[in-house]
Amino acid sequence: LASGGRPICDVMFMLSVVHHIDNCSMQQYADAGLTAPDGFIELMGRLLLLSPRHFVELPNRPWLAAAYDTYGTQRAILEAAAAASGRGWSFKGPIYTTEWFGQRELWVMEAKTPMPPLDLQSSPFLLLYQGEEQELAEAPDDPLNDFGSLDAYGARSAALCRASSATEEMGTGGLLDSAIHASGDPSSEGTALGLPLPG
Repeated sequence: LASGGRPICDVMFMLSVVHHIDNCSMQQYADAGLTAPDGFIELMGRLLLLSPRHFVELPNRPWLAAAYDTYGTQRAILEAAAAASGRGWSFKGPIYTTEWFGQRELWVMEAKTPMPPLDLQSSPFLLLYQGEEQELAEAPDDPLNDFGSLDAYGARSAALCRASSATEEMGTGGLLDSAIHASGDPSSEGTALGLPLPG
């Protein structure tokens, strides 16, 4: 997926999952001539390339033992993965810490420079679930979330981005309202919250 050169989503949630991928990848690391910690860092670096924003929770020992032996801390593991990605990343966190099968930390990582835009025509998510034929033929229940065809997504997305820019002038409280307003949806008077639209 990373070889495509563009993200596949806007945000990725890697919550207590990467160690499972790591466990399944040991033979692939060996086949590529990588040690367990080097393979894991390469894996994480490539996962980071799939989205400009990540919520990452790594487990503590006994999982990822080779990575902990090499890097020591969750922050150091994530810094090594960021370096392996070849991109600059900002770190926030840990934004949450809990004790569950060892210490768990939740980190937010964001790309410092913009990534290429999503290409919904080649997104793997469309292959994962394409809906039932009857479901696809029916009109959606929620007209505010009807993006129509994938070709229309770009125009609607751009309208929502314009709305996001507009909120800089009026603060962040009206983001939903201004996004709906900027989408040009004539069927909505007010918002899903029942509030009047600004301007």
